[in-house]
Amino acid sequence: MPTTETFSAPRDADEGYLELRRGGTHIAIRAGGIDALCRARFERVTPRARASGGRVSIEYPRFSLAGPFRHPAHRAEIELTPALPWAIAVHGGLGASSLDLRGLELRDFQLAGGASDLRLLLPIARGIVRIRIEGGASKLALLPPREVAAVLQVTGGASRLVFDGQRYGAIGGETRLETPNAEAAEDRYLIQIAGGASELTVAEHDGGDA
Repeated sequence: MPTTETFSAPRDADEGYLELRRGGTHIAIRAGGIDALCRARFERVTPRARASGGRVSIEYPRFSLAGPFRHPAHRAEIELTPALPWAIAVHGGLGASSLDLRGLELRDFQLAGGASDLRLLLPIARGIVRIRIEGGASKLALLPPREVAAVLQVTGGASRLVFDGQRYGAIGGETRLETPNAEAAEDRYLIQIAGGASELTVAEHDGGDA
């Protein structure tokens, strides 16, 4: 049986901030019906987890093999309270993971170090919500609700891109696409991909299961 550890942080602030300091693989994040700020379960490898003043920091050990996608297999399931707005930051890349943020109020999402085989289901936007991914992306799906406007900016080129029902082949340089009337929408996603993208999908989700 794999080693399993749990972590819980009390709700002690008016807004939440989740930071994954070394990224990882097989990480699930979702809204949970919990009284705490955050509740997490870790398998195989136990990271250092701490929380204070609404800020939750999770840091996996440093491994000898470079890159987040060469880490030993481990799993993390992280639940966040929907009672507070959240900002999420990931450093070190993220792969083979699913983040279902429906039910949360998302203020900001930042990912540095690249994304591979990542599925991100987004909640309804309130105001302009920035999603920024640096370091390139491969097999990345960003799925906002049907009624939410979105602007996509890609630097470094893109291939096999799907945006708002349209398919694009290879695109060089900088790319900007937007859903109808996105610039005039008070509530919208600003999605920024820096470092190029392959198999990038930005499409509506219908509110069904992830």
